[in-house]
Amino acid sequence: MLSKNLRASSKILKSPLVSLASRNFTLTLTELEKMRADALLGGGPKRLEKQHLKHKLSARERIELLCDPGSFNESDMFVQHRCNDFGMEQQRFHGDGVVTGSGQINGR
Repeated sequence: MLSKNLRASSKILKSPLVSLASRNFTLTLTELEKMRADALLGGGPKRLEKQHLKHKLSARERIELLCDPGSFNESDMFVQHRCNDFGMEQQRFHGDGVVTGSGQINGR
């Protein structure tokens, strides 16, 4: 009985629908990684460079220095504003200028 179920499940896993779903999942992960990379830029390389020219660190750079290594868990990384006034519809970036999350400082 068990081997019959295993054969049936292996047929399902080899079906075109599962293959299509796994390709879509891979595309989704690729898109998600691209969105994450964009969000980590914090408004784009020009804005990041502008901060550095003023001898300032970005919010994520300051958090990285403050928190214990690898302990910061960011939430709402992909939030975008919904404003369409004053040309804001042309300036959409992930994170919307706010970095939120939790992390540890000195193990606490």
